[in-house]
Amino acid sequence: MQTNISSTTTTTMSVLVTGGTGVVGRQVVKSLEQRNPNINIRVGGRDQDKCNQLGFGKNSTFTRFDFMDSTTWDKSMENVDRVFLIALPMDPSPEKSLGPFIEKCKERKIKKIVVLSVIDAERVPLVKIEQMVLNSGLAFVILRPPFFSENLSEGFMKHDIEQGSIRVPVGDHSVNWISTHDIGECASVVLLDSKFDGRTIEITGPKPINFKELSEIVSKSVGKQIKFEDIKPQDYKKCLMERGLSESSANYLNELFTAAREDKLSKCTKGVNEITGHDPRSFEQFAKETFSKTSGSCTSKPVM
Repeated sequence: MQTNISSTTTTTMSVLVTGGTGVVGRQVVKSLEQRNPNINIRVGGRDQDKCNQLGFGKNSTFTRFDFMDSTTWDKSMENVDRVFLIALPMDPSPEKSLGPFIEKCKERKIKKIVVLSVIDAERVPLVKIEQMVLNSGLAFVILRPPFFSENLSEGFMKHDIEQGSIRVPVGDHSVNWISTHDIGECASVVLLDSKFDGRTIEITGPKPINFKELSEIVSKSVGKQIKFEDIKPQDYKKCLMERGLSESSANYLNELFTAAREDKLSKCTKGVNEITGHDPRSFEQFAKETFSKTSGSCTSKPVM
């Protein structure tokens, strides 16, 4: 089922996608392009070469955008009427930069903000951003996903896959995983369709899996054994910091796994189906499409 967006889409519509070259942002851009090739898309980011390599369409143009540099905001927002908002990864104080940016959105009379948050956001600093948007007076949609499947191929767990051992403090608890393909599609729909305005929607994959199951699925797709080892939270924090993560980032990830151990990240919702009209990708499908049996490593296939 295709969501009908004809009543809200015009050739002059312009969307700023913050983090537009990132693992989620690029999916939002490509899904917007598919839904209406006439939309003007500002791909907000800091690396134009990376943007050029992603092969976006002719109406998707790079704009230098940095939450930490407010001098980049006005130019990026010229003639923009909708914004996809994603915080800097694992930012312990997102309100310091996103708060002023939300005020800028009000000043420029942005018609809608779509915020990418996280399930159980009350546990992490992103809840402050949700509250700011709720109180902004602007039209909004908040999307709350669980773990991204792409964390294993491009994110903080890529190192574990490459080393052949997933070491996380989760025990036998299950987590629901969602592909950024589905996140991008959901974001593109709610950016364009007003019927979802004012809602906070939890979007998940089709079912939760525990990390023993996950390691077996990835092992089969990669073509080599990937082991799972349950470790203590303090040991996980130490491992993350030895890899170069800041203490605040390590604490952020540890908090997410605390939520997992409390089964806060295992829920299944119909959010993806409600928004897009189809079921979300399974983790098995993600693993099959993403990991190469021949190389035993993560691929960098174009998405969508």
